[in-house]
Amino acid sequence: MPDQAEKLRQLVRTKPKDSLPAAAVRLDGKAMAETERKARLIAITSGKGGVGKTSIAGNLAIELALHGRRVVVFDADLSLANIDVLLGLRPRFNLNHVISGERTLEEVVLEGPHGVRIIPASSGVQGLANLSREALNRLTGQFSGLERECDFLLMDTAAGISDNVLSFVHAADEILIVTTPEPTAYTDAYAMIKVICEQQARGAIGLVINMAQSRREAQNAASGIILISRQFLQVGVKDYGYILRDPEVPRATRRQEAFTLFNPTASASRSVRALAVRLLKEQVVPGKGLGRGFLDRVAAYFRRD
Repeated sequence: MPDQAEKLRQLVRTKPKDSLPAAAVRLDGKAMAETERKARLIAITSGKGGVGKTSIAGNLAIELALHGRRVVVFDADLSLANIDVLLGLRPRFNLNHVISGERTLEEVVLEGPHGVRIIPASSGVQGLANLSREALNRLTGQFSGLERECDFLLMDTAAGISDNVLSFVHAADEILIVTTPEPTAYTDAYAMIKVICEQQARGAIGLVINMAQSRREAQNAASGIILISRQFLQVGVKDYGYILRDPEVPRATRRQEAFTLFNPTASASRSVRALAVRLLKEQVVPGKGLGRGFLDRVAAYFRRD
């Protein structure tokens, strides 16, 4: 496992994070104190594709909403955006329209099950690096309002270690890495953790094992990743549990419905419910040590030296 991660390490150039001031700028140009932000920003990511990351993001959002939390999901998978398809939604606009000024953020946001709001994906995120300070402030102001109004902002990233993925990882309070018990998947998960550490992302790292045949299989995979991360990277990775392999999941997917709603008593649904409870028990101060607004931090990653 360390050998493959070492190869990835050579591909990724380690760069120090920008120094970030502890304030974001509102639409009116006034400073917004860091403590005003309410939303917990969670990047849901993976070392490789096909591990069910988007499915977990959508179903987790619904479970958090059912616990009375206000949840926004930002579809940050810029190449294979599909959380709207997963939930049977049909977006007319996306973030590109907000960046261009054609639409406001509120006009772009989709209403999903149980009040979950979805921001459709856009290939324009990397273009944030080229925006003027004034334009970025206007866009950040809209997101700052969203961050103050919701409890959770889940970022469903693409898989792998591209700059697009790492920009969202750097913006997050928490980084939830999804993997499966297969050796190639958890090797890539460890490699992802290694790159996150090398890039000095500040969010707490958590691990979810998806599509496990049994609790023992999931625990064996998780304990291996957590142990080697502690031993070789000196980083603590939290075990956030597992999702059992369940035939109800593909059935729900074919119907474009969240499996937690399609069959709330299914084993996968119970597993996601446990994950939501685990997250709610975590004592996290949103924005601690990160500063700025969400999009400001994404843009800062692209502008780093």
